[in-house]
Amino acid sequence: MIAERFKKAWFGQERLWVVFWIYNVIGGFIFVFLLAAFVMLTGIGMGIFSSPGAMEDSAPPVAFVYAIYIPWVLYFGWVSICSWRCALNTDFVFLGYIIRFFVILFFIQVVAGFYQIGNMKDMTPEDKAKLVPHNWHSCTEAVEYYAKINKESVAQYNTEHPNAVQDMIDLGKCPDTPAPGTK
Repeated sequence: MIAERFKKAWFGQERLWVVFWIYNVIGGFIFVFLLAAFVMLTGIGMGIFSSPGAMEDSAPPVAFVYAIYIPWVLYFGWVSICSWRCALNTDFVFLGYIIRFFVILFFIQVVAGFYQIGNMKDMTPEDKAKLVPHNWHSCTEAVEYYAKINKESVAQYNTEHPNAVQDMIDLGKCPDTPAPGTK
């Protein structure tokens, strides 16, 4: 029964409201919930978000992102193709053209997403660090972290990045340091 409904949607014989509301909205919610549960239960990527030093190597984050992104693309890609094929199976044909416009945007987003993931391996350590939430208590901790991900000593890091602490202060990333212009 369910396989027949999926076939009808794939071949463009299903009503648009079924594809949009059942497969896209409700099915999408269930799919994302199950994907998030899988990530939480298996611990995939948890180190990436829990410890500042976890971003030292670019391979785990890229693998983690692909582990999430590819199933998402497969499910919503299937829904998008079904939506395109069933777009005119409605009493309100203009809605079908709106759906097709959003399907085009989805596939542009997919291409851009793969491009961004592919470029993650070329990111600088500072760019990678921006992806990780930090709970620094001082600029000293921040400098120690950046030195660690650059695989150099704090003194070496301070020599190569003389404005790093001031930049962090300017960005408000150092809670123990007053904001510029205040005492």
